[in-house]
Amino acid sequence: MPEEFEGIVIGSFDYKEKSKIVHLYTPSGKESVLARDALRMNSGKMDFITTLNLVKYNKTNTSLPTLKEYSLVKSFYDLNQNLHKIQVVSIILQVIQNLEEDVPHQRIYPFVVECLQYLLEAQNEKIVLILFLVKMLSVFGVTPGFKKCVLCGKTPIVHFSIEDGGGLCASCATFNEQQLNTNEDLKNIYFDRSFSELKYASLKTDDLLDVLYRYYQIHVHLKLKFYKI
Repeated sequence: MPEEFEGIVIGSFDYKEKSKIVHLYTPSGKESVLARDALRMNSGKMDFITTLNLVKYNKTNTSLPTLKEYSLVKSFYDLNQNLHKIQVVSIILQVIQNLEEDVPHQRIYPFVVECLQYLLEAQNEKIVLILFLVKMLSVFGVTPGFKKCVLCGKTPIVHFSIEDGGGLCASCATFNEQQLNTNEDLKNIYFDRSFSELKYASLKTDDLLDVLYRYYQIHVHLKLKFYKI
């Protein structure tokens, strides 16, 4: 029985005349698979080369694996019909493309699938993006310090500093001009919140996204695409 793999199609490009090299995100990380003759009429491979499709597939064991057969598990293509949702997908894919090979993909992959599923159903796309960006900070090793001052270790925290990577006490915050008021939402989302809880939460989503975009730029060295979602 040939080994079966699973992945989300995150992009593709033309290869020779009628073929495609398809990029997938899988529980083992990113990989590329050659879909021969995928662009030929009635090739039966359209679902495999469509971005945002979740597929199961068999492949050859070669330096550039070649698709043998596949089945469609779930299509997230409908996200393309909503401008704001596809903007969120664009940012999610940008983060995935910047993951290192040695991160825990087996844990990240189902979370990405969960995000896409909730995005399909979401009334507020910003909430899905916020939760995704907050939870992914631990993957990049730059989780903000919430429990005590990141400069001196004292409590309580009264400010949140993007530049310093976490909370500051009153004395440390006094000398920093670029402080934000402590944002309990960030702390709650990181430690406790799930999609189902956030659906009913009252969040200042634009403020949170602004904080997260700047945090990623400073600490992950990743300038996320900016959209007015």
